Amino acid sequence: SSGINAEWIVRSGLAGKGYSLESQSGGFLRHRNYQVWVDQRSATDLNKNDLSFTIEGGLAGKGMTFNFVNYPGYFLRHAGYSLWIHTNDGSKLFSLDSSFEVEVVPASGIDGSW
Repeated sequence: SSGINAEWIVRSGLAGKGYSLESQSGGFLRHRNYQVWVDQRSATDLNKNDLSFTIEGGLAGKGMTFNFVNYPGYFLRHAGYSLWIHTNDGSKLFSLDSSFEVEVVPASGIDGSW
């Protein structure tokens, strides 16, 4: 599914490092063919790696930037009303497009179980 929900649960990275984002409506944020999707979790190493990223300070000087663990140097970016992974071209637009603000919301009804 390419539908991107704005509410996410932060999990420990399924690749054994970093973090993974699980959608409140089901599925995980995953890159595939350089585009970002909401996909179901599977037991394959490729799937676990595609679902995991590290977090850095936002390239725009605020927020945070997401770097996928199996594609070092490729950052989550919004462009053309979609999410992608791209390398940093050094532009101000890239910095803005790859910096995300996070708002913590109460986890009512979420038990954290898998």
